[in-house]
Amino acid sequence: MRVLFVQKYLPAEMIGIMYLSTWLKKAGHEVRTQFLPEKDWLDKIKE
Repeated sequence: MRVLFVQKYLPAEMIGIMYLSTWLKKAGHEVRTQFLPEKDWLDKIKE
């Protein structure tokens, strides 16, 4: 299975995603994380 975590912005602490990512990788899954550049990226796209 392929898993993609998407975060709105780079948080100070990503420990939750790191734990999930490690567990999924050990189970043989492909895991990637995508951080969006700004908190209000969706509003800027709508303009």
